[in-house]
Amino acid sequence: MNDQFEYEKTDRGIRLTKYIGNAAEVALPTEIDGEPVTILGSHAFFENGMDIRRILVPGTVKVIEAYACEFCLGLRELRLAEGVEELHQGFLVVSQQQELYIPSTVRLIEAPDELGTALRISPKNPWYHTDGYALYRRTDDGGLALEAVRNGAQRREYEIPEGVTQIRAHAFDSQTALRRLTIPSTMREMAEGVLVDFRNPFNEESGITELILSPDNTSYFMEESGLYRRLPEGGLELIRYFGDQQDVIPSPEIRVIGRGAFAKSRICRITIPSTIEKIYGEAFADCPLETVYFQAAEMEIFFPSIHPYLLKNALKGFGANGKLYDFSFYDRVLEDPSLNPEKVRMILCRLKYPENLPETVRETYIENLSEHVEQIAARQAERKDLDGLKQMAEQGFFTAANVDRVIEILNRAHWQEGLTAVMNYKNDTIGNQAFDFSL
Repeated sequence: MNDQFEYEKTDRGIRLTKYIGNAAEVALPTEIDGEPVTILGSHAFFENGMDIRRILVPGTVKVIEAYACEFCLGLRELRLAEGVEELHQGFLVVSQQQELYIPSTVRLIEAPDELGTALRISPKNPWYHTDGYALYRRTDDGGLALEAVRNGAQRREYEIPEGVTQIRAHAFDSQTALRRLTIPSTMREMAEGVLVDFRNPFNEESGITELILSPDNTSYFMEESGLYRRLPEGGLELIRYFGDQQDVIPSPEIRVIGRGAFAKSRICRITIPSTIEKIYGEAFADCPLETVYFQAAEMEIFFPSIHPYLLKNALKGFGANGKLYDFSFYDRVLEDPSLNPEKVRMILCRLKYPENLPETVRETYIENLSEHVEQIAARQAERKDLDGLKQMAEQGFFTAANVDRVIEILNRAHWQEGLTAVMNYKNDTIGNQAFDFSL
């Protein structure tokens, strides 16, 4: 029996499931009913932990499960004794604790990037150590992995020491100020997108903008416009593009475009060479992409760069479901039948290059544009969108029934270039409709 905790018996010992007391300082029991307390369960303090100031965890407790101390808003000290081994995701979130001591016995800190507190590592801990900025964990091959940088420890530049072989996912997520990073010769693996800040699309800063790569590194190499990884099977992965070009044609040596490779760049147009085998998701996040040309399929995709919401959702198709681009995401953006000039261009592009386009969806697109030809022509005249106007003509949306009305709209808008294009189309394709005198 215990008057502070609800609990359950497991084959690993007692698991504390819920704190039911109301004390400001809580010492977890070492045993209940003669059995050792070995686990602090998930969300154990969720309902009654708001006013707790201090929690003492004895060495019998081997595992602190995910979000165990969630909602302990007043917590100033979580003290871990030697013997604690595993700290799972979010075990300490949204507290007032400034620093957490990690005993020598702790061999797992899950998702350390989510912790809002500094970590002080026992010098005897064989798995973890910190330099006061980054947290490192020893890997199975004897190297070191950069696990995370804590919130609040802002620097503009950082040199990763020799001996570090990996950078884990989300390691730099909290580093809004970091711009310059030095990578050692020993680096062998960086998690996809780890150099990019995806959290704030409205932040114009693009995260790390300058890399210094050890010339002795054999896994990566740099040139002026980017950082690349050498692939084991040959070819390159573009990790990060640092150029300022708006129109890009990647080298045919590139086989993979990495996560966030062009994120927050100035790129507007890109040609995807036939040598590209994989594009990771978010490769083009938060950049003003307008057109992508796939060389192998001789196909172009138009993206609505001036409509952030439409663009963001259309870009989700890159790398989805094992494809270079999954058009189901594009069609999902167009499910809403309301039209604006960018959606008209998207539909026209989709009809021109009907890659994996279901027939029912195709018919819906044609019907939607056909019903709004005059309104579309009027908006194209306002924007002087000659390419869009020509596409409407080329795909047969200007017919004998509506072409004269379209010409009238263009004439009234005093758009001579568009007017000439449609009149030429009428003469060459529709022809003059002679009056039929037959009875």
